[in-house]
Amino acid sequence: MSRRELALRVAGLVGEEQLTLDDPADGWPALGRVFGPDGPIGIALYVAPVGLSHRGRDDVERRFQNPGRDRPIRSIEGKALVYLGVWEADPHGEPAPVVLVTADAYLRVGRRTRASVFPRLDSLLIARKAGIDIAKTTTGEEIVAFVPELLPALVHAQTIAVSPNEVRFRQEVLAEVGESSPERRRRISTTLVRANSFARSVP
Repeated sequence: MSRRELALRVAGLVGEEQLTLDDPADGWPALGRVFGPDGPIGIALYVAPVGLSHRGRDDVERRFQNPGRDRPIRSIEGKALVYLGVWEADPHGEPAPVVLVTADAYLRVGRRTRASVFPRLDSLLIARKAGIDIAKTTTGEEIVAFVPELLPALVHAQTIAVSPNEVRFRQEVLAEVGESSPERRRRISTTLVRANSFARSVP
């Protein structure tokens, strides 16, 4: 599946009433909008498939990365940057609901090397069952694994500089992760609890 197709797949999973892609391009980035509690937020979605880590740790971790050298994440005026891994088909497990993973796109702006992100397998599995899981790397970066319906709330959290640890979701909404409906997506997208009023500046 190409990155463009992957971006369109994400939009379908999140739901068109919560994520609209105005220009999928080649998926690096796909440009669009998510709809948070305060209205639409422009996004540049840098999407990548999550696969095996290929460094002798396939039993405990997975990997996603940029397309190659000289394909860095770049700032786009008026767009929040979202670096997103998509975990779906996995050779070490049965087919199951898709889990998305975010790493900090802003840390990687302009990096021309083929940098990889290594989400923990246990974190992905927890998110598949519980709806969301947050793991920290040895450098302190938060890697967030979550079900697709949570993407708008997490983008909103990012734009007002709130850690995912400070985002609370109604337990009854996440009780049945397999359920999917516009009303469920709408309720999830409005469960953000603001911890402060500082906004991340979007270039």
